[in-house]
Amino acid sequence: MKRYSYLPSLIISVIVLVVGVSMLERHFKNELLKAGLLSNNSNNLYPYGRRVSGYTVTENVPNFKFGGFDENLNPSPFETDNNGFLAEENVKREKEKGITRIFIVGGSTAWGSLESRSVMKDSSYPVGSYCYNATIAGKLKKLLTQKYPEQKFEVIDAAVVGFKLSQDFALYMERLHDFDPDIVINIDGYNDMGNMTGKEGLNDPYSDNEQQLEEGLELSAIARIPKWPYTLAYYNYKQIRQQAKLEKHKMFSRKRVSDNKTPITLEPDISAYNLKKHFNPVSTKLLWLVASYEKQLNADGVYSVFCLQPTLQRRENQKQLSPLELKFRNKLETVTVVDTVNIKANIEQLIPGIINNSGLTFDSLRKEMGLSIYGIKNLNGAFLLNDMSPVFDSLITANGGAYVDVNKKMNDMGSDKEFYTDYCHLTPYGNQFVAELLLKKVELYLHNKKGVVAASN
Repeated sequence: MKRYSYLPSLIISVIVLVVGVSMLERHFKNELLKAGLLSNNSNNLYPYGRRVSGYTVTENVPNFKFGGFDENLNPSPFETDNNGFLAEENVKREKEKGITRIFIVGGSTAWGSLESRSVMKDSSYPVGSYCYNATIAGKLKKLLTQKYPEQKFEVIDAAVVGFKLSQDFALYMERLHDFDPDIVINIDGYNDMGNMTGKEGLNDPYSDNEQQLEEGLELSAIARIPKWPYTLAYYNYKQIRQQAKLEKHKMFSRKRVSDNKTPITLEPDISAYNLKKHFNPVSTKLLWLVASYEKQLNADGVYSVFCLQPTLQRRENQKQLSPLELKFRNKLETVTVVDTVNIKANIEQLIPGIINNSGLTFDSLRKEMGLSIYGIKNLNGAFLLNDMSPVFDSLITANGGAYVDVNKKMNDMGSDKEFYTDYCHLTPYGNQFVAELLLKKVELYLHNKKGVVAASN
């Protein structure tokens, strides 16, 4: 009997081990659920509904199921079509005879994103995306159908979260051209803002693509981690995140080598941003992109509408802000340089030296240099867009397109109308307002289709 005396201890040890492993598995399963990496839906291989693209850096995943919201902000799931577009039905490459096909492209505002919780940390509006009918595209389709019931329209949302104008252009050349569009509507400006304010070689219209690609590859790697055992899955997930963090640090370090060649002074270099007198080389390249894009659309007989998207930061052209919108703007304008440094690693080495040499506080330095939560991206951003707007207008109309600056149409809008869900994303009312502005531009095409052809000759 003595040789079996170890059995109770062994049984207890096994039970403790099983219970311990089970508790660990449950804990790490919950952590993976929080990260959005576990789902019964195979589409969860792409947590944000986007994947890496060899043409445009990222793209929407075809037939991806989203848990979206309708215009009343009630849950309303939706799905992209076979092409990664949002539309009432699957968009076929061959266009139906007699139909007017309209594509809307751009970034998150054009796509239909709601509130960005990471920036505002406010829960007044949900995080996620509008279903098709509640997007700008869906609302424009409804307006056209109601006003012109005898005509057929397709209004297709081909926007991708995070896209800039350069990616819109690439998307048109790679895919949209093959769908024979009649009208292409660009809703852009916010994501391009950083490409207009940097010194030469910084924030080139294509430079941010490296970071987008890193993030896309990171998501793809996370999607391939085993879902069980959950402890191993979570370990792999953390390793991927850590590696990505190191890569981004290297990327910012590479940028600092070139960025720091210019001496930093306490006086902000207003002349570099005084666009009424001079466009810096980066802005010039962006304008070249705009002109090239417009000329290509014109040459293809496609009517172009360029919509400079509304942003909360603009003051000269702005609505009367609601209490919530005032709260948002105060959040953007009172953030300290400490917050800025945490977000913009490429300026973190500049700040301590300035502080030590000047005796300024972080907050006073922020006010002196005009820094906001997006660092260099929004440096004098409101001033910048006000001055860029007429330049965009002249470029686009000169090539046969139409232009609308949404902010300039909002001056009489009262504080009772809530337009923004954060710094640039829109409420249902905001989407409706933009759709009505775009309707007027589309009607120019409908009333004079031959004008587009004539302009391209």
